[in-house]
Amino acid sequence: MHLLIRLVQLTGLVALAATVACASAAEKPAGRICVDAPVVGEPTQFTLANQSIDGVDIGESTECENGHYIPLRGDGHRQLVLSRQLDDDLPQQCRRVPTDDDACPRIQVDDFYREVWEEFDQMGVSPDGVGSGPCATIGETYTDFEFSFVLSDWADVDAVIEVVARGMQRWQIESEVGVAVRPEHCAETKPYSLHPSPRQAGEPML
Repeated sequence: MHLLIRLVQLTGLVALAATVACASAAEKPAGRICVDAPVVGEPTQFTLANQSIDGVDIGESTECENGHYIPLRGDGHRQLVLSRQLDDDLPQQCRRVPTDDDACPRIQVDDFYREVWEEFDQMGVSPDGVGSGPCATIGETYTDFEFSFVLSDWADVDAVIEVVARGMQRWQIESEVGVAVRPEHCAETKPYSLHPSPRQAGEPML
């Protein structure tokens, strides 16, 4: 399973976002370099712009330097927050899908994303991971990061959005949730050499 997926399951979302932004040298096999896989398909395969699913409004795709960002905005009453925004106020947060409309006005982002990821597994939909959006300005709050479900194939965008929208409705989320399309980070590794290969006879010097 891809590194990003393991990190979603085993570590916090903020740590994952840092990993998506820049893999550490310790994670790269010695003598090899990371190669990003290009995005597959075309933006025209995203067909749900300006539509609504279960009360969740789907915005248009915005292209930034590192990819495309699609915002989903819920009609619920709960806010997604980073763990550091909770100030240890446990009664204010939901750790599971709430059954009481008046319970827990805030949701720790990790809990929501993990629950939605379980539905991806059940449906056979496979985003590449979770991380900050390609148009984000990294800051201190959930909104600054534009956290997104990340994928690299436009053919899967509509299916991923439908799963995320249903998850937002279950949790009654008002906050924006993103779907990002960008090259898959470090999809494979290739060997490199510190020494140039010998010139063949008659090959011009560059």
